[in-house]
Amino acid sequence: MEKYGGKALIILCDVAYADQVEAAAEQTEKEFGPIDVWVNNVSNSVFAPFKEITAEEFKRTLYFSVFLFSFCYYSLNCPPANRY
Repeated sequence: MEKYGGKALIILCDVAYADQVEAAAEQTEKEFGPIDVWVNNVSNSVFAPFKEITAEEFKRTLYFSVFLFSFCYYSLNCPPANRY
């Protein structure tokens, strides 16, 4: 990317933890300024027939599908005092 004039920032982040999402957003803004576009590319799946999925597996999949999107959204759109 840098060869073509771009700039990249690599951040290790587990989006299952809101504090890590917040830290990633803050680090990105320190490096590049305000974030204009944030792409969420998070998923979790259980490869098994539905009848074989445990309650915990179902809960984690639902958590990834619904709540992790919210962590990223609020990190970018809410004043720090109002987050989480």
